[in-house]
Amino acid sequence: KVEVVKQRIQNINPAVEFTSVPIPFSKENGRDLVKGNNAVVDALDSIKVRFELSDICHKQEIPLVHGSVAGWYGQLAIQFPGEKILHHIYRDKFQKGVEDQLGNVSFTPAIIASLEVAETVKILLDYKSSMKGKILLVDLHEMTFTELSLIE
Repeated sequence: KVEVVKQRIQNINPAVEFTSVPIPFSKENGRDLVKGNNAVVDALDSIKVRFELSDICHKQEIPLVHGSVAGWYGQLAIQFPGEKILHHIYRDKFQKGVEDQLGNVSFTPAIIASLEVAETVKILLDYKSSMKGKILLVDLHEMTFTELSLIE
């Protein structure tokens, strides 16, 4: 996947520098993978591995943009330095969510990924985000977007 993304980005704008790292994230290599980045985007499927990424980003004070999907539903949150937002969302539970029953329709990941990109660009451009301490719940069936506070 990463090589396809790299090629697509270079086709759109050859001036963009893109370094692909075609290895899976793990607790063992995660620190080196995220070191020196200005932001990290969570595109992982496992809650356990998401916690590992969250902890590494927390220790390195790197913002983590989190998104997940299930059926017509998705969520978006940002873990800013000093926060452990994924622990507020998942409460240290590693079981699968409703995605096992709902599957994923093709447009939900695309919309959540677009929201993740928008928030990542805000971070990289040092724009203020309204997502600090919050989660955005997306219901594409009812076409609602609900923002909830997670951290006081």
